Amino acid sequence: AVTDNFENPILTKTGDERIISWKNSTLTLNGEFIGTLSFGMDITERKRAEEALQESETKYRFLTEKMNDVVWTLDMDLNTTYVSPSVTKMLGYTPMERMKQSVTEQLTPESLNYVMHALSVELERDINDGVDPDRQMTVVMECYHKNGSTIWMEAVVSAIRDEKGNIIGIHGVSRDVTQRKKAEEALRNSEEKLRVMFRSMTDGVLVTDSNINIIDANETTLRILGLKTKEDLIGRNVLDVVKFKEQERVIANLLKMANERLAQVHGEYCAILLDGTEMETEVITSAMFNDAGSQIGFINVIRDITERKRAEKELLLYKEHLEELVKERTSQLDAAKLTAEQANKAKSDFLANMSHEIRTPLSTIIGFSELLYDETKGPLNADQKKYQGYVTSAGEHLLSLINDILDLSKVEAGKMELMLTRFPMADLLKNSLTFVTEKALKHNINLVSNISANVDMIEADERKVKQVLYNLLSNAVKFTPDGGSITMSADIVSSNSAILPAKIRKGLPDTKHVLVSVK
Repeated sequence: AVTDNFENPILTKTGDERIISWKNSTLTLNGEFIGTLSFGMDITERKRAEEALQESETKYRFLTEKMNDVVWTLDMDLNTTYVSPSVTKMLGYTPMERMKQSVTEQLTPESLNYVMHALSVELERDINDGVDPDRQMTVVMECYHKNGSTIWMEAVVSAIRDEKGNIIGIHGVSRDVTQRKKAEEALRNSEEKLRVMFRSMTDGVLVTDSNINIIDANETTLRILGLKTKEDLIGRNVLDVVKFKEQERVIANLLKMANERLAQVHGEYCAILLDGTEMETEVITSAMFNDAGSQIGFINVIRDITERKRAEKELLLYKEHLEELVKERTSQLDAAKLTAEQANKAKSDFLANMSHEIRTPLSTIIGFSELLYDETKGPLNADQKKYQGYVTSAGEHLLSLINDILDLSKVEAGKMELMLTRFPMADLLKNSLTFVTEKALKHNINLVSNISANVDMIEADERKVKQVLYNLLSNAVKFTPDGGSITMSADIVSSNSAILPAKIRKGLPDTKHVLVSVK
């Protein structure tokens, strides 16, 4: 009987470094061991191939683990079968966490659609164009970081093939290009801003090559020249499109820029446009240089300064005749001054006449009224004397009003002064109510006096205090509805009384004051 023992072959080396794999069989006869049968197979080449493959894989893994870029492989179902440790530094995931994720969890929806489309196109090319083991594809995709943010990665992708050339997986090497994408985006935004600015500038802009042939122009330039499209300008020489009266100076400035490598020149010229009209212009020419420092063209900003030039001429003309204008204006001012003085004199004369013509009869009225009140010519009953007192008080108030009007001349001259005297404030308050008694009765308005007993003598300008009270009371009668009431209150307060607004308290001297209110 032969019993095979092939499970664990024994490897030995011969003297010439050949590797033999021994597999033994046990021989028995009638159940008794009679010997061993050994089979030896030379597996030297296979072992060397295995060792070379293992060494290659070790080197591959060593390189991928040391690379900053992320190395990864996918099977044909787009499952991640390998990812290098650098994925942790770049995306925050451990290799094991990354391998458990589906592609939809790794890429944003837009990038996933893009990558899937690119892979399908590449696979179709592979089928139609034949196998190309060295063919690679570059894709840029937006990937999710473990912290929730996204980064942009550029991946060089190639196919993994079997011995027959069939694609069995996908291999890729990805690197972080987020900063590059941001720079590209910033550059696009900057270029777009420049394009918008170029189109919307109110000045004309002509871009030329080093021979001043036009390569671009903005809308304002077309409008100035009366052209509809850029095609009417592109390729033409600037000096053929716009003529200048100072043509030699223009050419000299351009030559100076070229010979002296100036960055910019500035000049003012009279341009003759295509339709023959003239336009005063300010031209700022800036040179363009390439990275090597060679002059490759010019940017010409053309500004219409026709109105400015016209204004400058008018200003010069105005300056030349300024002395004449000053004399003329001085004469006008003298005449105006004389007219004002005459008007002022007329006003003064009018006020003087008013003082005589009004004060005289009013003083007579007041005098006879006081004569009646004193009962010099006979007695008066209580009501007559009361009403006669009203007439006298009202006449005196009217005289006070007239004096105020006549004092306007003093106000205008800065000579108005307060005439401070001591007088009984309580009496003035009570008498003030009589000014509006008649109007209040007509509208059934009740007049209430709430004057504190503490209110006595004060120091003030009596006439002006009386005028203020009259103004307050007359307004109260005017704006109080029929059947209402008007209350005049007065009391003594200190300068720091809380009842006074702060801005009033701040300006008051530290003494007692009378606070009057009309409600």
